[in-house]
Amino acid sequence: MRKLLVVVVLLCLLSGGSAAQGPVEVVDTFTGGGTRLHGNPQDFVGMFTTDSSQTDEVPFQQVMPVGGTVSRLNVAIEGPAGIAPNAWPFFVRLNGVDTAVTCSISGTDTSCSSDPALSVVFQAGDKISIRAQGTADPNDATMRWTARFDSNP
Repeated sequence: MRKLLVVVVLLCLLSGGSAAQGPVEVVDTFTGGGTRLHGNPQDFVGMFTTDSSQTDEVPFQQVMPVGGTVSRLNVAIEGPAGIAPNAWPFFVRLNGVDTAVTCSISGTDTSCSSDPALSVVFQAGDKISIRAQGTADPNDATMRWTARFDSNP
């Protein structure tokens, strides 16, 4: 009987329910990968895509199905940005506007992470995208990114 109760509680939790009353917070990771950056003044990329970046943000905006907090942006590129001041700053975007969740790869570095203390709150229906802003003509690069998502409990 005890094993059955544990299985029922586990299944309830995995299906989004709760063994106790109240909502369950979901922590997940967003990803994007294999996107080619071209050194444009700004390139936009989306989630779950391997398409080449574009200077038009609209095709890459994703509608958030639920509200929550996005933080901990991590970006990696295949090769260095080039000799400083060449750089690739990256920004999490909320409805077409840069947020404080950002990081930058410059010089010989090949990865960056945002300040873990910074986050941005999204409501269901908001649009999310990532903007890469090539500065000082950085090398073209293939980038991959992740970010943390905490749903609103």
